[in-house]
Amino acid sequence: MTSEALSAAEKLLRPPGIGFDEGPQGRTALIAGTDLAVWELIHEYRVCGNDRTQFYETFDWLTPDQFNAAFSYYQAFPEEIDRRIGDEAKTGRRYTRRGPQTGHGLIAPL
Repeated sequence: MTSEALSAAEKLLRPPGIGFDEGPQGRTALIAGTDLAVWELIHEYRVCGNDRTQFYETFDWLTPDQFNAAFSYYQAFPEEIDRRIGDEAKTGRRYTRRGPQTGHGLIAPL
């Protein structure tokens, strides 16, 4: 088994509350029960100054378990998430926030 396959298998084992989607950018970790990618949550959390209270003022539909699952995934695979955030920033796109289940992800290009 290749290291890439091992990595994918490892990701399927942890943490609970995370699913995956295949898209143009490859495999993306999603928060179960949403179309929100883990990288999007981490990005928005940083925009809120890493303040959970401020984050929940905007994302009140997201449960603490969903937030914790995404954050656990980020702690396990920070390079993957930081790389994706960086890749998205390089595109120069601006985003607007959306509510739950309104298409892929939480943020949409303007």
